Amino acid sequence: MIESINLILWSVSLGIGLVVTLVALILLLIIIGDAKTIHFAVSKIWDTGQKVANNTIHIPILKKTSDNLEKTLNSAVNCIEFTNPK
Repeated sequence: MIESINLILWSVSLGIGLVVTLVALILLLIIIGDAKTIHFAVSKIWDTGQKVANNTIHIPILKKTSDNLEKTLNSAVNCIEFTNPK
C-alpha cells in the first residue's frame, strides 16, 4: 500500500514538473518573440538616428553655401547695375 502511494506521489510530482517545464518553455518562447520585435524596432530607430546625425553634419556647410550664394547674388546685382546705361 505504501509503495503504491509512493508511486502515485512520484507520478504526480513528475506530471507537475512536466507541466511547469512546458509553461516555462512557452513563456520563454513569448519572451524571445518580444525580444526580436524590440530588436527590430530599435534597429530602425538606430538607423534613423544615424541618418539624422549624418544630415546634421552638413548644416554648417549649408550655412557657408548660403553665405556664398548671397555674395554671388550681390556681385551679380552690382554687375547688372554697372552695365546698365544711365
